[in-house]
Amino acid sequence: MARRWVVVWTLMCCLSAASRGSGPDSGPGRIALGGLFPMGYVGCLTRHGLPRDVLYDAQLRDLATLQRYDLVILAGSLADPATDRSLQEYLRQGGHAIVDYSGSAANLPNLPNRGELATWMAGKSTAPGGFGVAGVAVAPWSPAASSGPLAGIPLAAGLVDPKSLGYLPDAGALTEVRVLARYPATVRAAGNTAEAQGGPAAPAIVAGRLGRGRVILCGLQVGVKTEHTGLDLEALILAMLKEVTSGRAEPQLRPDTPHVGYAATVGSVVAEVAVAAEDPTAVEDQPPAPPGVAAPLPRGWRPIEPEPAAEWDLVMTVPSAATTMLVRYWNGESFARLRVGPTGLRLSVRRNGREEVVAERAVRLQPGSPLTLKERCDRLLAQAGQIALVADLTTLPPGVLAVQGSLAAAEYRPAESVYFSDDFMRTDAATGPWRWSGGDWSTAPDQNAEMGANPFALKCRAGDGTATALAGDETWDEYRVTCAVRPTSAAGGTVGLGWYAQDERNMYLLQANLTAAGQTAPDGWQLVRLQDGRAHRLAACPGGVQRGQWYALRVSSSGPRLSVEVDGVPLLTAVDATFSRGAIALQVGRAEARFDDVHATASVWPAPQGAVLAGRPPHHAGLIDVDSWASPATGWEPDPAAAGQFWRREVFFGDTDLDFRWAAIPDGGEVELRLRAETAAPADRYSLRLRRLGPAGELVLSQAGKLLGSRTVPLPTGVHLALQRRGPQLTALVGGQPVLATATPALPMALRLGFATRGFRPQISALTVWSRQLADLTFDAAPTDWWVTSGTWDLTNRWSCVPEWSWFGGYSEQVAAAWLKPEFAGDLVLDAYVGAKMLDNKVPGYRGPAQERTGDFNLTICGDGRNVESGYTWLVGPSGSPREIVSTHGRISGADARLLRNGVAVARNDDFRLFSQGHNRWANLRVARRGGQITLWVDGQEVLTYRDPQPLPSGYAAVWTRGNGILVPRVTVAYQQRTARVLSLPPAAAPP
Repeated sequence: MARRWVVVWTLMCCLSAASRGSGPDSGPGRIALGGLFPMGYVGCLTRHGLPRDVLYDAQLRDLATLQRYDLVILAGSLADPATDRSLQEYLRQGGHAIVDYSGSAANLPNLPNRGELATWMAGKSTAPGGFGVAGVAVAPWSPAASSGPLAGIPLAAGLVDPKSLGYLPDAGALTEVRVLARYPATVRAAGNTAEAQGGPAAPAIVAGRLGRGRVILCGLQVGVKTEHTGLDLEALILAMLKEVTSGRAEPQLRPDTPHVGYAATVGSVVAEVAVAAEDPTAVEDQPPAPPGVAAPLPRGWRPIEPEPAAEWDLVMTVPSAATTMLVRYWNGESFARLRVGPTGLRLSVRRNGREEVVAERAVRLQPGSPLTLKERCDRLLAQAGQIALVADLTTLPPGVLAVQGSLAAAEYRPAESVYFSDDFMRTDAATGPWRWSGGDWSTAPDQNAEMGANPFALKCRAGDGTATALAGDETWDEYRVTCAVRPTSAAGGTVGLGWYAQDERNMYLLQANLTAAGQTAPDGWQLVRLQDGRAHRLAACPGGVQRGQWYALRVSSSGPRLSVEVDGVPLLTAVDATFSRGAIALQVGRAEARFDDVHATASVWPAPQGAVLAGRPPHHAGLIDVDSWASPATGWEPDPAAAGQFWRREVFFGDTDLDFRWAAIPDGGEVELRLRAETAAPADRYSLRLRRLGPAGELVLSQAGKLLGSRTVPLPTGVHLALQRRGPQLTALVGGQPVLATATPALPMALRLGFATRGFRPQISALTVWSRQLADLTFDAAPTDWWVTSGTWDLTNRWSCVPEWSWFGGYSEQVAAAWLKPEFAGDLVLDAYVGAKMLDNKVPGYRGPAQERTGDFNLTICGDGRNVESGYTWLVGPSGSPREIVSTHGRISGADARLLRNGVAVARNDDFRLFSQGHNRWANLRVARRGGQITLWVDGQEVLTYRDPQPLPSGYAAVWTRGNGILVPRVTVAYQQRTARVLSLPPAAAPP
């Protein structure tokens, strides 16, 4: 299998290399990175929109692979003669390279020749048995000439100092050598220290030719200093790129990710900025113009409120005779109408002169009984006892609230929709908005809270009684509330989420029983009405909650309709009008639990679906994050052959939006949003192009060059352009308003998204992607999407030596597995970032040898939710391989990649090996099931592909390890279908 893979890979590389010279390219070219410390370069290229492929060691040894690229960057020598030979031959044949000696000597104690680097890449030795270490006595480094390519580039303090290792590049094998920068003085290496001896000035960065190729040898440790300490060296990197590629590697984006140094986060860096720069992506959509002009009320109508608030209540009683009210009356073409009387309710909406009944109930209403009319978030609710009607008013302009006939004791009052949010990110000294009753309540971190993603939670110990926490007030109504809860005590007792609470003894309450692992209670989930402390059951189903697992609870009221969801699954409903408003509540009975991420919003607002991929990094992201999983530009792949063109690396299933916001497109500038199938067949390419022509915009929607629609639209200074896919229909929007639409019955289910700009360089924050069939988890909230079946999982630190940094992770001396709760069917793409957890005697419960193992980064899809080797299982760097590399401090680099199908090996790549220096690095693993083709990518490079003649239809996905500890900062899943089954609920509890 490995031999076949190498043959296929070599053939593909040769074809690609042959095509590279087939014609001139306008883009920045193809750039490959490798070595010990490439991530500083990766981050710089990513932020500036330059192509970047991170090659693993076997690919660096393969000349055909290198020939696919216009530039190869080696950051930290691998001390591998095969890599050396392939890189030299690549240069002789006309390639381009940057060789950065970053940390080579310090981190590879087993180098040949008493520590010297291999052949022409060697750092020149200045002491017997030593390395070519360079430093400075007083002055910083300087460009070799005031007019050279590196002139005027500021360097961060700390790049070169007496304690910093550097290298003296050996340019003996090169021709046309130019010194681009010099050390003002050199020092000798004596053991692990640098003795300042004031030697003569020496080259620090040199350029030259090897054969037909061009190379820069960089003695400054740019890669390691950027990756490990966060020094800002982007200006130097970009200058070297421009020099070695003769200007072709031109940035395609304006970088907008804040620079993060060591021991800092994106949030802390942003907070330090006194005056924020103007956001070039800030664009406000203009509301649609009202139809016609406002008109006075018709004869016979009287206003209840001429200018109602955006949200309001009208409290009254059912009239004895039929009465009609108008809501948002603008003119005779635009309003909503409510007819109410002893025979029932009827709600209609008139738009553009056409009136449509949206809800109606013919039922006997008692005159004088309570009747309420409410407007919340562009939704109109009419409620009489247990009867409620709802209408959508989104497209209606503001207008008069009026009545025809008489209303007894009608009271109009402005209102506000509920909004409440608390993630408990505070110490126990601040109780926040909560009022305690019974039990012991506290807010405290589980780890060092300085740099954790979500370290705080609200903890409760109820003892033998019931403990309740209340927030909000008695005026809140028409809302939904969500929270995360994790029981921390054994079976017995209850946890609950309440709403419309009058006090701790009167409310609606979702109550769950604590059960033993693997067991359910017949009435484990209950929806109850709590009155004077007595529970009246309204609905129930089997289930319960288990110790140590996180659950997402959601309860809501819309009029008298009560509903409950658990882990995204609708579970219980009831109709009850006993309570019509009140506060929210958290409750624990005879148990212990943690609560987190409590949010309350108006229930008439649509519940969030799918996921949004925004163009800004999470606030908790730090140094090793912003160059990988947290960089918004990481998901966008530049087209090496075409300037300004990008494709999203994921595929998206079903309904999807691609939005672009920019404050000022120049005259003649263009932005284009694109969709295409994975096959890239010409017929499966769709494009929406907007070109500014003065105050207007030329909008064109096309398929494979065939015009589907066009329109000229007025353009304000800022532009908001969007392309929406809803089933078979594509819709173009400008300023949030649809302007073009077309039905495309042959539109593929799975699509890639792309964009292109001409005439300006955008920032990636201008782009936002939404997809209904997408989950994007960055663990800044409680991990309610995960079901732990083995090992210890929680927010945990990665390094014992620096415990401040914390991510979601797990460890075990056996198997540590966390499963995504939903079951997925059909095609699926699972993308995960994984890093090694340092295991030693500081880790509770760990008894093995101290190690930091970059290996056993394993994924499962289509599994049964219990056995990690069920379904399709990828073992990435599994333990036991004779090709593992063990370096100092127990750092291990795993080798090999394997695919199992229901426990049976079906594919293997023996040439693959994970990177050698995993201490400050995340591995990106992406697996896909597309029909019968099953594929693994690591850091964007295809490692394994298997074609299954009988593909598994559905199952669960897991991230796991064996005999190791792993951290998981981000997981993204795009799926064709999500079933109603979740691991946290028994099948009998889920709806059919």
